[in-house]
Amino acid sequence: MKKYIINNWLFGLLVALPVLFFSCSDDESVSVTRVCAQKVTDTETVLTKVRLGEKIRIEGSGFTTTKAIYCNGVEVAGVNSNYITDNAIIFTIPTTIPTGTEVTDETVRNTIRIVTKHDDFVFPFSILAAAPSVTDVSHTMPRVGEWIDIYGTNLKDIEKVTFPGGIASTNLKVNNNYTVLSVQVPDGVEYNYGRLIIEGANGGAYTYNNFNFKPGLFIVKFSEDPADKKAYNYGRGSISTNTTAVIPSGVEGPKSPEVYRSVPGEPADTPTQGEIGGFNFYPDKAIQIVLDACAESKVITEDTPCNELAFQCDYYVNVPWQSGALRLTLASERCTPVPWINNGAVVPVTFTNGWKTMTWPIAEITNYATLTLGDLRSLLNNMSGAIFWICGSFQDKSGNWFSGNPMENAQMSFGNFRIVPYVKSSYKND
Repeated sequence: MKKYIINNWLFGLLVALPVLFFSCSDDESVSVTRVCAQKVTDTETVLTKVRLGEKIRIEGSGFTTTKAIYCNGVEVAGVNSNYITDNAIIFTIPTTIPTGTEVTDETVRNTIRIVTKHDDFVFPFSILAAAPSVTDVSHTMPRVGEWIDIYGTNLKDIEKVTFPGGIASTNLKVNNNYTVLSVQVPDGVEYNYGRLIIEGANGGAYTYNNFNFKPGLFIVKFSEDPADKKAYNYGRGSISTNTTAVIPSGVEGPKSPEVYRSVPGEPADTPTQGEIGGFNFYPDKAIQIVLDACAESKVITEDTPCNELAFQCDYYVNVPWQSGALRLTLASERCTPVPWINNGAVVPVTFTNGWKTMTWPIAEITNYATLTLGDLRSLLNNMSGAIFWICGSFQDKSGNWFSGNPMENAQMSFGNFRIVPYVKSSYKND
C-alpha cells in the first residue's frame, strides 16, 4: 500500500511538473500579429519595414511584463511603460541604432527582440537608415574606367549606381560619414546621357539629368572649333593657347579633356582682387549650336524653360582652390558660384581625384530664369558672354562675405563648355 501511494504521488508530481514550468507559456508567451505606423495622421498602415526615428506600434499579446526591447541587437533605452499593454507596445526606433552592414552579427540584423518576465521573443523586421539623397556629382562627363564622386547624405549600403542606358556599376567606395560615394564609370556609357540612379538597402536617389550630355557642347577646341560651330570669341587677361597634355597623372579620377586652356597662362600667385583670365563668347551662337545638335532628340528645344537648364564646364586647379570664382556673364547678368565657401567657412576645394565639373544654373540668374531658351537666345542676340576667373570678396546665401586665402603658383584649367538639362526628380522611397 505504501508503495502504491508513493507511486501515485510520483505520478501526480510528474503530471504537475509541465504545468509548473510551462503553464505561463500558454497565457503569457509573446506573439506578434502585426506592426503598424504610429503617427498623428496614420495608425493603421501595416509596416514591413521601418526607418530610424520613426514611431511604431507592435500588436500581439503577452507584452505586459516586458523588461527590454532590442532592435538589431541593441537595447532600446527609455521605452515608456505607459505605452506597453498586454496587446501593444508603442516606441520610437532610436536614430542611434546600427543598421545594415553596421550590424556585424547577421543573426540579429533586421530583428526586433521582446524580452518579458516569461518569454524571449525575436521576430524578423527590416530596420532601415534614412533614405539616401544626392546633391551633386563631381564630374558629369568622365571617360569609361574613371572614378567619380557622388555627394549627398546617408549614402550608406549603396549596392549599385545605374548610369544612363541602364548600365549598372557595383564598383563602389564610400567615406566614413556616408557623404561621398565613389563609383567607377562602366563600359557602354559613352553615348548615353541622363541621370544616375543610386540604390541600396535604405532606398534610392536620383542625380540631376545632366550626365554625359555631349549634344550640349558648344566650345570644344576654342578658337579652333569649326566656323559653323564656333561660339568662342577671344581670350581675355592671361590665358594659354590650346593644350592637349593629359593632366593630372597618377589618379583614378577624371583626366583633362581632349583640348583645354588654362588661366593664367603660367602658374602665378592669385591677386587680392581683379580678373586673372578667361574668354569671351557668343551666347546666342552657343544656344543655336545646342539647339541644332538636339534637333532630332528634342531633349533641349526653344521651348525648354531656362530654369531647367545650366551651363557647365570641366575644370582643374593645380593647388587647393580657395580664392576667386569662375564667373559666367551673359550680357549684363552674371552667375558666380564659389565652391570653396561651405557652410559659412572657407573650405579649400582639392583635386586629388582629378578634374571636376562647374555648374552655372540659369535658374540662379533671376532675369533669365523665367524665360524659354528661345527667348534667351533672342535676348542675347549680338550680345557678349564671358567666363573668367576673378578674385575679390564673395557673398554666400546667408549674406556673409568671404575673400578666401592667397594661392601660390596657382593655375586653373578648363574645357568642354556646354549647356545641359538640369532637373532632378524625386525618388520614391517608402
